[in-house]
Amino acid sequence: MKKVVFINFGSARFTHRQMLQLLSAKLAGKADQVYGFQPKHLKELGFYGTHPWFHPSQRGFAFWSWKPFIIHHALRQVQDGDMVIYSDVGRPWVRMFHHSLGSVQRWLEELRQDIMPGIYIPYTGTIENWTKAATLNQMEALSPDMLNSPPIQTSFSVWRKTPATVRLAEEWEEKCRHLPLVGDYDTNTDIPNGPSFKDHRHDQAIFSILCFQRQLKALDAIGGQRPEVDKDLDAWLQLQGAPPSGACTDALLNGLSATTRKLESAVRTCLRK
Repeated sequence: MKKVVFINFGSARFTHRQMLQLLSAKLAGKADQVYGFQPKHLKELGFYGTHPWFHPSQRGFAFWSWKPFIIHHALRQVQDGDMVIYSDVGRPWVRMFHHSLGSVQRWLEELRQDIMPGIYIPYTGTIENWTKAATLNQMEALSPDMLNSPPIQTSFSVWRKTPATVRLAEEWEEKCRHLPLVGDYDTNTDIPNGPSFKDHRHDQAIFSILCFQRQLKALDAIGGQRPEVDKDLDAWLQLQGAPPSGACTDALLNGLSATTRKLESAVRTCLRK
């Protein structure tokens, strides 16, 4: 396997959590390189120019449209065949790694594709439930099979660089530049939603449609099982049987995590006084 690159994103408020996850990806996950993107990097890379409608008050910091932006950027920086792995930092606390990230290659082999786009979440409903009608119409995603398919949760994803995966990341990023597609439902401008509509899942809704249109499969279960916290990539790695990190590495990471959590709690307590 070629180089494994791990990336994440965090606002300045959660830099310490972001750094903990990056450290665990390097020490326990055995990633060859790790990169933590922050709002200042988005500015340097031109994100605000391609998303002129951005406002800090928006959900998910521009409706999570930074996610395809940083994934596409990372893919452009690596060599063909290299692996780019993305994961959310996590809430209420950081999602750290205690298993080797190299095991994700098995998922690509089992899926017979160069991307593991995320996990199916059928227990939440369907693409129709979680995508506003305006986006479904503009993306020509109105077939019954599409509407009744489970959405893909994009808390983490795995990308092996090929021309096809770069094109997918590019199209995902491009779609998420358009506020009418990625933004919240707007009663003043959007067409009415159907009776089964619950909410619009922004970047995730767009990505679920793109993957369905390309007949790309997501991760569903391993041996008929799913982790209790299915947003946690490390929990999936453990279920996969990925090599665990050593006792010393675990002790270091757990100690840093506990100390950082106490410091964060103490700071919040002081600020409330």
